[in-house]
Amino acid sequence: MSSKISFQETEDAYLFSSAEDEPKVFAIKKDDLIFDAGKFYECFFKDLEEKPEYQLVSESETLAGQAKHIFTTVETILNDTCNGISGNWFKDVMSQDGASGALGAEKDDSQLQPA
Repeated sequence: MSSKISFQETEDAYLFSSAEDEPKVFAIKKDDLIFDAGKFYECFFKDLEEKPEYQLVSESETLAGQAKHIFTTVETILNDTCNGISGNWFKDVMSQDGASGALGAEKDDSQLQPA
């Protein structure tokens, strides 16, 4: 799934918004510059059904200073996160071990017994 994320600088914040039917916006406020990883996950990674492919684009033709730093940092985080996700993660559990749906790991109770 290839999707664009738009970067916009406002007076108070740096905004990253998805181009979905119901756009989600991730904001980094200028007064504290806090990157909230939980909100970032909620916006761009929660409930995915396939490995994401994002392209970060800026609404401004030229970025400088802090805006450029924020843009490149978030771009790196997006790329590294997407590259770190295995496409196999999204395969149907049923296809992983035939019709049983089991992951193929047997429970090993031997480590639970007292010595």
